[in-house]
Amino acid sequence: MSTALRRPLKFHPQRPGARVSTIRRMLLCLCCCGFWACDEPAPATQWIDPARPQAPYADHLVDCVAPATMPRSCRLEELPLLGMQIGAPQPGDLMGRVATSHSWMARRFEELWPLMPPAALDLARSLTAIVIASHIRPAHYRTETGAIYLDPAALWLSREEKRSIGHGADPRSGFGDDLEVRVIFRYVLNRRPAWRKHALDDDSERTLSDIVSLFARDLMHELSHAANALPVDQFGTLDDTMTIRQAIDSVALNGQRIDQRLQGQHPLKSRLMFEHARIRYQNQATTPAQRAWQPEDLATAFAPEGANSDYNYVAGGEDVALLFEEMILDQAYGVQRDIAITPRPAADADFIIHWGQRHRIAEPQVRERAALAVQGLLPEHDFSAYFRQLDEAETLPAGTAWQDHLEPE
Repeated sequence: MSTALRRPLKFHPQRPGARVSTIRRMLLCLCCCGFWACDEPAPATQWIDPARPQAPYADHLVDCVAPATMPRSCRLEELPLLGMQIGAPQPGDLMGRVATSHSWMARRFEELWPLMPPAALDLARSLTAIVIASHIRPAHYRTETGAIYLDPAALWLSREEKRSIGHGADPRSGFGDDLEVRVIFRYVLNRRPAWRKHALDDDSERTLSDIVSLFARDLMHELSHAANALPVDQFGTLDDTMTIRQAIDSVALNGQRIDQRLQGQHPLKSRLMFEHARIRYQNQATTPAQRAWQPEDLATAFAPEGANSDYNYVAGGEDVALLFEEMILDQAYGVQRDIAITPRPAADADFIIHWGQRHRIAEPQVRERAALAVQGLLPEHDFSAYFRQLDEAETLPAGTAWQDHLEPE
C-alpha cells in the first residue's frame, strides 16, 4: 500500500451540535482487526469530533486518523506519537488524542480511565489517537494511522446510549463453520462469567462496574498493538518527516517489533495451528483434509506450544496482544481465561470438552513467552512478581460440558 502523502479536501458541514472546526468525515474500516490494516475502505461514512477541540494537534487529529476513500498516512510532524511529545503523559494529554462519533463516548472513556491498569498510559505513548465510533466492529489498530479504533459496545450504560451504536456483526462470524472442531474461550471471575452479554436491541442497562474489565480487555489489547508496532525504545530511530506507516515499516525492517523479538527467541511452530487460524479468522477455504480434523489433532498441535489462543497464530502482533491481554486482566482484576478444544456441537447442544484449560498463562511455555512480550511492551514496568506467583493452569476435564465449569448464577 502506498505511503505517499495525500491531503484530502476539507469541508465544514452544518449539523446540530457540530463544531465549525470539525475537519473530516470518517470512513470506518469494518474488516480490520488487530495489527494489520484493511486493504479496502468501509462502504459508509460517519462523523467523528475531537473530545478536546482546543488540545494540541486537535486540528490534525481527525484529518489524520479518518481514512478517506484513498487512505493516507500523516507525517509524524503533523500528528506525532503521544510519547514523542510527552514522555510521561497524563490522562488529560490522552484525552487530547480522543475522537468520537457521540459525545457520551468521550465522557465514558474519561470516566473509565482511572479504573484502567496503570500501565495503560505508558502503552498509549505509542499511538497517535483513540477513535470510538458507533460503527466500529471489531476494535482494531491501523498501521496507516497509528491509531486504535474501539467498539462502543463495551462502553454503553443506558438504553439511549446503546441505541446510538450500530448493530453490525463481527465480519469474521461464520468463518470456518465447516470444520468439525471448535476452539472456544471465555473470561471468568471467581468461576463465574467476568461480564454479562447484553443485546443492543433490548431495554437492559448497565452500571459502570459492569463494564470495567470488559472495556479494559479491548483497550489493553489494542494499546499493545500500538506498542508492539512502535516500541518506546525505538522512538529515537524515527524521523518526524516519516509518515506513520513509514515509521512502522522502518521498525519492522530492523526486526525491532516486539512480536519479531518474541518469535526470534520463542517461536510458534505448529503448521496445523497456522492453517486453522487462516481458516477461522481470515476465511481461507478449507480442504477435505482440514475438514477431517478432529479435536485430538488440534489439541496435540496446540497444547505444547507457547500460545494462549488459536488467534495468536493470525499474526505476530496478535500473538503479543493475546499474551498481554490475558496477563493484564488477571493481574489487574483477577479475571482469568478459559480455553477449550471441542467437537462441533449439534444445534442447541453444549460444547463437550476434548481438551481445555483455565488460566493457561500459568503453563511454563506460555508464561515464559508472556513475560518476554510484557517486558518488551513495558520496559519500565516490573511484572516479575506476578509471573513468579503463578500457580498451575487448571485442567478442564475431557468429556465434561463447557458450562459445567461455571458456578451457578
